[in-house]
Amino acid sequence: MNKKYTPLDDFYDHIKIITKATTDLNMEAKTIVLFRAALELGAEEMGVEKAMNVLARLMTSTMSILDGDEEADFQDILEDLDISDMTKN
Repeated sequence: MNKKYTPLDDFYDHIKIITKATTDLNMEAKTIVLFRAALELGAEEMGVEKAMNVLARLMTSTMSILDGDEEADFQDILEDLDISDMTKN
């Protein structure tokens, strides 16, 4: 199966490379930094509430995937994202 590679995939791969190359932090610390960056940078464009909602949906999708829901994925989060009501904080 040939998947179409997107800029989102490129960004994801880039973050993974940087995360793995950073050897002076344990994975828990790296996870905290990644969540913090996601919240801070997301809040700059979307506002805190919308950024928190996106992270909550990401966690919900992850739990559904872990629970064996074959229809659960992360793409729905992007498709449902309404950029018209994004406000800068």
